[in-house]
Amino acid sequence: MNDNIIKLVEKLKTEIDNRGIDAVREFFSNPRMIANNLADSQDVEYIKRMIMAQLHVHSMVVSHKYHELNFEDKEKLAEDVSRLHRKIDSNNILLFDNEELDMLFGNPLGIKNQREYNKLNNYYYNMYSYDTFLKMCDIEKDQMTLSSCKNPFKRFLLSQRIKKNVNHYSLAPLEAQVVRKIVSEEISKNPLADQFLIFKMVSQRMDRSLYEAGRSFEATDIIKMTLSSLRNPSKEPINIIDACKSYRRELGEVYSLMDEKIDYRKKETYLGGGIGQKKIKNIEPEKIPEEMEKLQLEYMDAYENSKDMEEYIKRVSRIFAKFVYLQPFEDCNKRTGICLLNAMFQSKGIKPVPFSVTHSKYLSYEVFKNAYDRAGQGEYSALEDVMVEVCKKEGRIAQNKENEGKKPLEMQKPNGKDVENKAEIE
Repeated sequence: MNDNIIKLVEKLKTEIDNRGIDAVREFFSNPRMIANNLADSQDVEYIKRMIMAQLHVHSMVVSHKYHELNFEDKEKLAEDVSRLHRKIDSNNILLFDNEELDMLFGNPLGIKNQREYNKLNNYYYNMYSYDTFLKMCDIEKDQMTLSSCKNPFKRFLLSQRIKKNVNHYSLAPLEAQVVRKIVSEEISKNPLADQFLIFKMVSQRMDRSLYEAGRSFEATDIIKMTLSSLRNPSKEPINIIDACKSYRRELGEVYSLMDEKIDYRKKETYLGGGIGQKKIKNIEPEKIPEEMEKLQLEYMDAYENSKDMEEYIKRVSRIFAKFVYLQPFEDCNKRTGICLLNAMFQSKGIKPVPFSVTHSKYLSYEVFKNAYDRAGQGEYSALEDVMVEVCKKEGRIAQNKENEGKKPLEMQKPNGKDVENKAEIE
């Protein structure tokens, strides 16, 4: 990776550490946010594409806009996702408008960082009692009455009652101001509603908003992981185990508990189990350390003995697939695997490609889904071919002249059957 990209990555990561999701939103809406000069523009766009390859656009749009998805919304959802993918896949400068930013990184409560999120989440779910809510309602309704009251004595009594309620210990934390704002807005929209109905509406809105904010911070964690995987300047072999742990340390408390981030899973997991799929028990947790050591040996052999770059890319693609289907961690295995793939590329002097498990600008979803599923059955050639195809399109390895003008990889049909379902790979 060139020094300029590494500097830009470090600068962006610092911005995100300081400002959280606000820095992410600015990065995708302000072309000058981290660039030092116009010469940096291509490197900035490369970083954007690497980030977006790791994010699941479909599920993000569902979470932030279509959380109560009905039949009529499905067509609109497909249009929004397609529009975002077209923008991501284009060769233009990647900038999102406010509507698009809300669909991807919605943060309706205006929370700046995970610390604020955790405090608000704790306040709302553990300290937010019905008694506290009633005091909030009293304050807002008294203030509405006060604004139109002309009786000086009544105004004095109202102001004293407001002051007393505001000073209540349960309303002291700054987090209470967020909840109070929503209570005020709901009362303003429904001035004749009783307190129980207001409570119900506020609860639904807070639950929804906290969920959206949590998904935004999950995306922030994934972005930080991705940035960490692009900071390897040396062409030297990596330690797979240490590399994975370093990426997973970027996961915040919203995404995963600390002891689940870098430790191997302690539970049994299963592969498959979807519609028409057989559920297969995965490897036992106690065998994971041994299997990870095997992956390290396989990587070292690929690093030292691959005859050319194409063979090396195929072999590390196989390691990526084995890692993902091993499921060594409790969560975020595919994203960790892609970060690992980035590191394995860089260790051989190959600039990583924007590679996603849910979308490609070069190949159809069916082609990749089939290749990915076959890798889960121990058949890696289709996935190896997919990665080589992407690398050729990105200019990482030369196109063979005899293949020029040919169509991209045709969809291989497992067991001779067409792939019918286009369900997103979670």
